[in-house]
Amino acid sequence: MTTWAEFARLKQTMYTVYDKTSFRVYNAGNVPIHPFQQDLKITIKQVIGSTGYFELRNITNGTVFRVNEAVSDTQTIVLDGPNITSNGLNFLRKTNKGFIELSPGWNDFQIYGASRATIEFDFRFYYL
Repeated sequence: MTTWAEFARLKQTMYTVYDKTSFRVYNAGNVPIHPFQQDLKITIKQVIGSTGYFELRNITNGTVFRVNEAVSDTQTIVLDGPNITSNGLNFLRKTNKGFIELSPGWNDFQIYGASRATIEFDFRFYYL
């Protein structure tokens, strides 16, 4: 029998990706996750090798988040729903104003404009 704590853990997941430029994130729900409609928090930090821009692209559905300037290794960029911050300050104006969405199943991601970064995805699974 599944306990409430185990069920809650299954309904929400957190992925952390270290030092890679391509990776996969699994959405076990059957509903696409849009950051304006569902809980989705993406944290980007420890970016290495960014000299002119930083881009996170979901190859699966074509959504793109791009910072239009170099990102330092001391910056922490957070996409929390419709809010984008860098080290706690509003950061939307320095981006492409795009947001990452997650499709059901596997989502393939690619990082451009940096040699590596640590990226955390925190979201729930949604079902119809």
